[in-house]
Amino acid sequence: MVQIRKGFFLGAFLAMVFCLLACSVSKMTSEEKRMQRMMIAQKVKDSLDNRTFKIDLNYVIPRRMRAHSLEYGYSIQVKGDSVDAYIPFFGEAYRAEYGIQDEGLKYKGPMSGYEVLPVKKDLYRVNILAKKPLDEILYQIEVFENGVATLYVRSLNREDIRFNGEMVINE
Repeated sequence: MVQIRKGFFLGAFLAMVFCLLACSVSKMTSEEKRMQRMMIAQKVKDSLDNRTFKIDLNYVIPRRMRAHSLEYGYSIQVKGDSVDAYIPFFGEAYRAEYGIQDEGLKYKGPMSGYEVLPVKKDLYRVNILAKKPLDEILYQIEVFENGVATLYVRSLNREDIRFNGEMVINE
């Protein structure tokens, strides 16, 4: 009985010491956290200015349907003067062409327009215009300094739709 008690207390003591060490190692000081936030904010700004960024989308908010999360794989990526938008569409289409496979809001090609506007101290708005043969799509992205983003998609032939996601920030 005494042997079991000693083993139990020794095990509990070692677990407490391990937890304390793990907590003390992973804690960042407030200065380190501030520096990390500043570094991420600078990477977000540089990515927008250099036209090289990717935003992974994880949530969709259609106009007439319920909002829901998205599976992995949907994103919008900008590289130089081109955009690659792999985005689903949920909602009403106002015009559909007969005999043409409709790809919704997906687009891969050159941008017709690109503009970055500072909205607030920690928020940027990016307007990207893409022209398809029978449609014109405006991708409006609002990106916070921490990389959290909201994508608004406006099309001539479809209802507006909104997505939430995060900018992929390379370390």
